[in-house]
Order: sequence, then structure tokens, then C-alpha cells
Amino acid sequence: MLYLNTTDKFGQTSSASNLGSILINLKRYNESLQYSLIAKQGYENLGYEVYLPYPISNIACVYDSLHQYKTAEINYLKSIQLFEKYSNNFEISEISNLYSNCLNKQKKYVEGANLALKKVRSCKNQSLFLEIKSYKNLFDANIGMEIIKSSRIYCKNIMQER
Repeated sequence: MLYLNTTDKFGQTSSASNLGSILINLKRYNESLQYSLIAKQGYENLGYEVYLPYPISNIACVYDSLHQYKTAEINYLKSIQLFEKYSNNFEISEISNLYSNCLNKQKKYVEGANLALKKVRSCKNQSLFLEIKSYKNLFDANIGMEIIKSSRIYCKNIMQER
């Protein structure tokens, strides 16, 4: 295991967390889950709670990708709660967008739309990238609820604001 080449426990843990993220992008979900669980345990053992939401987010993404939405939801919520504790607003928005998308995949459109709308409001003047992702989730939820007229209004608002 490459991440074990260092004897530093924090180095091993952060390497495992990074490998978990990379493996998600490569769609190697089972391996990602392994490394993310190692990182989660490592941060817990070291008492570095501030880093804990990163592997938990990876775990949520893996379960989401594997269509295990209930487990994904639990982990998204844990991750968001920890990011909120440490006021990491960018990550709160990023993971909330992923969670909103997960809700939409489960046809929980009202919950997905409410979360997306909350993120649209909080992302204003913070990150255009995250704001657009929030609008996309809101749009998807509205389509799912068959409120196409409402979705068009939101899209029109995006164009007018930019």
C-alpha cells in the first residue's frame, strides 16, 4: 500500500483520504470506500475532527454512485454537520449540492428543491460555480415535480442575473 510508505500517522491518514477522492473520479468505488474508511478511522484516532468530513463526504459519494442512497444520505448529513461546525462554507455548499442531487435521484424532489434553493441563496456572491450547480439541482427537482414553468423562471433568473 503506497500510503503506508510514511510512518507518520497523519500522513498515512491524509494520503488515504486523498486516494479515496481520486478513486471516486476513476469510478473505482470499492477501493475508494476502503481508503475513505481508513482515513475516517485515522482522523478519529488522531482526534482531528476538522478533517473528518472529507472522508465522510467520499463515503457518501461512493454510496451515492452505488445507488445506496439511504447510506449516502446519512453520510452527506454527517459531513455537512461537521463542515458547519468548522464554518467551511465552500464545502458545505459543495456537499449540499451533491446531497440535493442524491435526493433528486430518489425522486425526493421537494427536499432536493428546498435544499437547492437554500444553497442558491447562500452561494450568491460566494462562488458562481456552486451557485450554478445549485440552480441545476433546483431545475432538476422542478422538472421532477413537473413544474416546468417554475424551472423556466429560475433559468430566466440565472440569465438575467448574469
